[in-house]
Amino acid sequence: LRDPSLRERPLGIQQKNIVVTCNYVARAKGVSKLSLVSEAKRKCPDLVLVRGEDLTPYRDASQRVFELMQRYTPSVEKLGLDECFLDGTDVISADGGQMQGAMGHFYTGGESTSCVDSLTAR
Repeated sequence: LRDPSLRERPLGIQQKNIVVTCNYVARAKGVSKLSLVSEAKRKCPDLVLVRGEDLTPYRDASQRVFELMQRYTPSVEKLGLDECFLDGTDVISADGGQMQGAMGHFYTGGESTSCVDSLTAR
């Protein structure tokens, strides 16, 4: 966050007359992604809007996160600027399937509901 004072305030990223994304504080007050600015301000009068036409900082951060994930597995796929999918099969196999202290979800390709530590199988 370039301006830490906005961390706890309802925040939206504006491109033209649309709120293209917003933080969870704003979402809790009824603002949703891809809302018109006028609608978002009606729902949340204290919404802080930041111009988001220059995506360079977001692209740079996205690339750094992608490179970090590639340290763990080469099987990484980007989905937009803020999401990636990792195939951690090799990491789990190398650990004998234990993944001690791991958190998140793993997918077994089946209907399994078993858990491994903090991981939830789906």
